[in-house]
Amino acid sequence: MSSSVPNSPPFALILVHKYFPNGSLGSSNSQPPKPPTAPSSTSLHYYHLSITILVSLPSKIKIIETLPPLTLSSSKDPTIHDPSNPGPVSRQTMSSSSGPPTASSNSGRLIDFLVQPDRYYPIFKNITLNLGAADMMTLRRVSTSLNVVYLAAQASQWNINTALQRFVKNSKLFRNKLGQASGIISGQFALDFLDRSPVGDRLDVFASGKMGGFSNGEFLAWAIDSEGYAELPSYRNDKDRKFRIDQHMTNVYARPGTDKPLIYLHHTWKTPIVDLFTTGRQYTLALANFITSTKVYVPFAKETFRERRAYLHKPIDTSAHEYLTPVAHTGRRLLDVRHRVLE
Repeated sequence: MSSSVPNSPPFALILVHKYFPNGSLGSSNSQPPKPPTAPSSTSLHYYHLSITILVSLPSKIKIIETLPPLTLSSSKDPTIHDPSNPGPVSRQTMSSSSGPPTASSNSGRLIDFLVQPDRYYPIFKNITLNLGAADMMTLRRVSTSLNVVYLAAQASQWNINTALQRFVKNSKLFRNKLGQASGIISGQFALDFLDRSPVGDRLDVFASGKMGGFSNGEFLAWAIDSEGYAELPSYRNDKDRKFRIDQHMTNVYARPGTDKPLIYLHHTWKTPIVDLFTTGRQYTLALANFITSTKVYVPFAKETFRERRAYLHKPIDTSAHEYLTPVAHTGRRLLDVRHRVLE
């Protein structure tokens, strides 16, 4: 995760689903290896990383595997280099290959709103914004002509560079610096990006460790300063700890003369990913998604995106509303660990 963004890196979205020791979840053709046997007195959940993987160029996402019970798709984006399959596959080849029957080319059909996105884009956009990734894969099973649905949606609705332009002038350069510092982006920005919703006014960046003679946090602080931001009063994440203050600070940045957008730079004692999952600093698992320089990870995809639930990750205190209120506005149900709805 420490490497910078190359000329044509894959940008991957990995949706992780709960996998139980009996192996009941997953494709019948390819069962994941059984995890170690847990003690009989303990109920453990394991996570299987190969349920849904979306891969593409830096600013686009490409589905190469699907959620069960959908079958796996072997289609490849012609712009992505795959060492295991050097032969490119063009969109024309994908549309004309053997398989399910293609949709009729006759005009005046409702299906034209999907198979001709360039001609009917406003209607196409309204339809696809109500479809999840698994729904788009289902359409591909209906007709090969509907392959274009995902290709068009991924180019316009999952564009990480466009999303970051709300906060930085050069999205690719910022992602390069994020990769060099082994940093991640999480919080409401990541949730909005995955929802294909307009990103808000807050970008949460997490950093830890050192690079050369100074910390990764200092490197990212310099990167944020170079974008024209100025630091606002900061606060400690954990007032009880006695370690160095700069490793437990959250620096808040805004452009001079404005109060939005804001960039929150979180200095973590542990590595950023470990910190996200062990401290519960964002209060809910719906905000546990994180973005590296080239990938997006969704640890609780089923609960967050299929069931539209947000489980608490930390006891509620006076700061909880800062994180939980935006999540509630997405329409997700806020639940505690006993599955009770929060008022």
